Amino acid sequence: MTKMCRYATLVAIAVLTAAPGFAKDEKPLTNSDVVDMIHAGVPADSVLLAVRTEPGDYDVSAQALIALSRGGVGKEIISAIIEVHSKSADHPPSQPASGNPGEPAASTAPAAAAGPDLTGIDGVYLIDGDKRTQLKAHKDVYIKPVFSFGLSGMVRVLSAIPGTRAATRTSNPKPKLEFLIPGQIEPTGLEEVFVADVKSDHREFPAVIKKITVIPGKSRRDFTLVQDMTYKGPLGVKKFDIVLKDDLEPGEYVTSILGLSYDFGVDRRGD
Repeated sequence: MTKMCRYATLVAIAVLTAAPGFAKDEKPLTNSDVVDMIHAGVPADSVLLAVRTEPGDYDVSAQALIALSRGGVGKEIISAIIEVHSKSADHPPSQPASGNPGEPAASTAPAAAAGPDLTGIDGVYLIDGDKRTQLKAHKDVYIKPVFSFGLSGMVRVLSAIPGTRAATRTSNPKPKLEFLIPGQIEPTGLEEVFVADVKSDHREFPAVIKKITVIPGKSRRDFTLVQDMTYKGPLGVKKFDIVLKDDLEPGEYVTSILGLSYDFGVDRRGD
C-alpha cells in the first residue's frame, strides 16, 4: 500500500470510528506519519481529525516539536498532538465522581470549548510597554555557505533571513520578548538573541545549531530568562520572558526560539 493510500485510509478510518462496532488494526500514528500526510497533500483538517481520533505514539520533545514545525505541520495540529500525548497511558485522565442515579456526573475538567490555547507554540511576542506584537516565524531562513574559523579553530556558521528590514519595529531600547512552550520542555539553551548584519538583500546572524560548536562572535545579546509563575496555561504550558540585560542600539535583531527565527527592528526615538 502506498503512503498516500494509507493516509487516505487513515482519514477514512477516523471518520468511520464514530460508527459503533467498527474494528481496526492500524499501527499508532507517529510524528513521521503526520509530516508525511502533510507532504502528501492531505488537507490539514483531515490530518487534525486523524490525530484526534486515531491511536498515536507521539514524541513531544523539543527537537521533535521543532521537526514537526519545520516539516510544515501547523500549530493547531501540533497542539492536538501535545493534547493527545498528555492524555496517553502515561497521563491517565481522572475519573469523574459518580453522582446520584439519573443525574449527570459533575465534571471537574476545565471547559474544552476554546481548545488548547498554546498561542501556536511558535508564538513569540514583542512587549513594548502596553503594546504587544506577535512576531513572524521565519521558515525561509537558510544557512550561508560561508564558514570562518576563530582563534580556537571553531567554526562560525551564519544564517540568513531574506529582506533588509523587519516588519515589527520599536523605539524601546530594551523591549521584552514573551513566548509559550509545552510544560515538558526546558527552554534553557533553546533561545538566543542576535544583532543582524544587514546586507543588500538579506540579514545575517550566527546559526543556532545543536551538537555543533558555533562562535556567536560579538553579535549575541545577553538576556535573563524569566518564567511567569502567575501564568496558568492549559496542558502545563509555561510562559517565559526574555529580558535583555543591556539597551539595544538602533538596528535589526533576530531571536531564535525552539529552532525558529523571529526578527524585529529597533529605531531611534523620534524616527
